[in-house]
Amino acid sequence: MQQSPASQPIQRPPIPNQPVRPGYRPPPPGTPGYRPPMPRPGMQSPVGASPLPPHPGLPPNVRPGPIPPQPQQRPLVRPVSQSPVMSPAGRPAVVSSPVATPSTIQQQSPMSPPVQHAEHYKKKRMYPEQITKAYSGESPVPPAYPSQQLQQPYVSPAMANQQPQFISPMGAPSPYAQQQQQTQQPQQQQQQPQAYGQYQAPSVGYNTYGQDAVGQMATQFGNMSMGPAAVVPAVPLLGARPHIADIDNTGPQARLPPNISVTDSPFVNADPSYQCSTLNAVPATESLLKKSRLPLALVLTPYRSLKEGDDSVPVVRDSVIARCRRCRTYINPFATFVEGGQRWKCNMCFLLNDVPAAFDYDSITQQPADRWKRPELNYGCVEFVAPTEYMVRPPQAPAYVFVIDVSYSAIQSGMVATAARTILDSLERLPNDENRTKVAIITVDSSLHFYNLNPSLNEPQMLVVSDLDDVYLPSPSDLLVNLTESIHILKALLEKLPELFKDSMNVNNALGTGLQAAFKMLSPIGGKIICLQSTLPNTGAGALKPREDVKLLGTSKESSLLNAASPFYKSFAVDCSRSQVACDMVIFGGQYSDVATLSCVPHYT
Repeated sequence: MQQSPASQPIQRPPIPNQPVRPGYRPPPPGTPGYRPPMPRPGMQSPVGASPLPPHPGLPPNVRPGPIPPQPQQRPLVRPVSQSPVMSPAGRPAVVSSPVATPSTIQQQSPMSPPVQHAEHYKKKRMYPEQITKAYSGESPVPPAYPSQQLQQPYVSPAMANQQPQFISPMGAPSPYAQQQQQTQQPQQQQQQPQAYGQYQAPSVGYNTYGQDAVGQMATQFGNMSMGPAAVVPAVPLLGARPHIADIDNTGPQARLPPNISVTDSPFVNADPSYQCSTLNAVPATESLLKKSRLPLALVLTPYRSLKEGDDSVPVVRDSVIARCRRCRTYINPFATFVEGGQRWKCNMCFLLNDVPAAFDYDSITQQPADRWKRPELNYGCVEFVAPTEYMVRPPQAPAYVFVIDVSYSAIQSGMVATAARTILDSLERLPNDENRTKVAIITVDSSLHFYNLNPSLNEPQMLVVSDLDDVYLPSPSDLLVNLTESIHILKALLEKLPELFKDSMNVNNALGTGLQAAFKMLSPIGGKIICLQSTLPNTGAGALKPREDVKLLGTSKESSLLNAASPFYKSFAVDCSRSQVACDMVIFGGQYSDVATLSCVPHYT
């Protein structure tokens, strides 16, 4: 019977220099490990085949002759229960290997390392805590299957005995390396030699995967640092009080784009003491400003007091003042000239304005002047001498009217004596360069007390007005006197003032009426009213009542205490502003004074 080519055995040439392992002899029946033969269709059982005669000189287990035919079947593959191999991601892998066949057994060499087959593992979710422990080496990661055990990666004997090397940047041995070597030497002497191919635990000194590699790396980087690390302090922006020492510190210098100004002067930006912003970088949108929660404001300080060493502000003394016709912006270093210098463009509203004819002319020397040397084009802060068109009336002499509270509470608290002594010490320091300054004094309780300070008198005269409904001035000319001419009368009055009212028991105060009298005195020429108050005004015009209630504190009605209780003081302040009269108010005493209402006078003047 002829066999088909498909059923004939395949003859493969032997591999040269390949040792031949002895044949496999199945265990006899009745012994452990014996398996009964499995019948396969189309194949003859080896039990029923006729045995070959033994060959002389060969062992019994080696028989010459052709290899019996074997069917060409796909090798069976089954998972072998062994320790999982750790994948690079730190997860245990399930390893599958095919069943050993004669061809595979013959190809493996006893001297070759174990062959690692392809890794097939199922992804398992790991939580952040497990991932951290897997890399830090605090505790081992639980395996994917509880029945499996961790398997260490294969380590060659030469690499197992290798010591880690630590290099210091200065060439000296690292203290961490010396400590590692001292701890590794006694442990290496206790290691026992093991057979090749068996499991060998990695050395303590060898940095295997999963040990404290992150900590060792951090230690090495710490040894490489040349000095202590710079710590950036955290600055809280909300709820923190500013440092008092930082009030006088100047902010960072503004970085202007190139060619932004018409001149190259270093003073085109105003000094921060005159004008500055709370933010160096302004948010582009309002929503971004609200999200940042940063305060955006401009701090303007015109006519500030000059300190020792400060540069004076340049003054433009000619009558040429160039301003924008639309927004009234003064010409400044950031304006641009167009049309051959005949017109200039406002840097605020971009309106074109005509350049004044006398802008390039010096009125003092009667010659043409260099435009680029004018102070308003080289300095961010200048002062102008206002011409007559900026004046409502001709310049007037400075005038001061002192309104002093002389009620019982003010006398007992010592406010009257303190106010008289302070005014007496300040008379010489009032601005009086041209000897034109005028001064008047009014004292107030339930009546108004005026004082005749005519320089021809030996002592001052008191004029009392008790009509609070229709206030008037008892003398037309001797109440507001020249400071230089009547200074001796003023000093005599201020020295006697505490003694004049020391026995007064009047608890009333007509502040509103006293302010009206001072306004009538200053309205023709303008000036300043200085009010020294200690009692709540309770009679006459603008009388107030105590409205502080403890029951309102902490409720929704508490905010009503911050509103003005009477419209009199606001309307009075508006009338003062129209007549160029200012009012300063100083409130003494620890009792309720209704500051929310009285503050309208200095606020609007």
